[in-house]
Amino acid sequence: MLELKRITVRFGAGGVPVVEDVCLTVEEGTKTVIIGETGSGKSVLILALLKLLPSTAIVTGEVIYRGIDVFSLSERELAALRGAKIAYVPQGSGNSLNPLHPIGKQVGESMAAGNLLPAKELRARVLALLKSFHLGDEERLVKQYPHTLSGGMRQRVLVAMGVAPGAAVILADEPTKGLDAARVRLVEDSFMRLEGKSLICVTHDISFARKIGEYVSVMYAAQQVEIASAEVFFKRPLHPYAQAMLAAMPENGLKAIVGFAPPHNEYLNHGCRFYVRCPDKTNRCLTPPPLVEIENRKVRCWIYAD
Repeated sequence: MLELKRITVRFGAGGVPVVEDVCLTVEEGTKTVIIGETGSGKSVLILALLKLLPSTAIVTGEVIYRGIDVFSLSERELAALRGAKIAYVPQGSGNSLNPLHPIGKQVGESMAAGNLLPAKELRARVLALLKSFHLGDEERLVKQYPHTLSGGMRQRVLVAMGVAPGAAVILADEPTKGLDAARVRLVEDSFMRLEGKSLICVTHDISFARKIGEYVSVMYAAQQVEIASAEVFFKRPLHPYAQAMLAAMPENGLKAIVGFAPPHNEYLNHGCRFYVRCPDKTNRCLTPPPLVEIENRKVRCWIYAD
């Protein structure tokens, strides 16, 4: 359904890649989570997919949606694709909602984009959609303004707006950022209700990723270092960074990752991006490792190259 082929992003000619050579295949109706620490390139990647980055960004590679080369589309064709076919849910606890308009109007605008619907029918559709996300008291909710809702509710409204135009693919950027545990569970519930939709969700919340993801792509310093099904990844990660990341979770003992990440432009001085922090490094790791296919997954590490 959606295929990313060797996506690379730089800001300015000669700039250090902030996303490098990313490949990903998203099947119909599946949920893929992209995880990794802040600055690894996750959010830039999904903004690049719909050409939402500023003009200073230099993006190479291909994004193929149902056989269509997204990067070859005109601005008018892209506008027709965004929202209707591929929707984007921004991060920020729902702060992307317009504070001057009630919830019903904002959801209705996204639902009616390109279609002239009678007001009564549009209202009925908006209410039905909000009820499907179990927001509660939807008749009152449509008249409320964003500031009267909790962060979790605003985020769920954004998810509803993403689904409203009928998009087959949802791109979600850090949907649980800044939310407490109770509100995170509400957002989890919203994503689990996306039946038949394909989801690419960027998150640094590993527990959230484990609950909603079917496939996992791990990014470190602009590169994918491991790609696997969620089931096998969370049982046995292969890449040393992925192992260290899961070991740092509270339930696994809060073991800190060794060392500190160097400035981004210094990564290119080493072969493996994780070299300076890796407990398993050898001299071979001074040469960039390949992305190796092993056990129905991919891992960028010399340990598995043979």
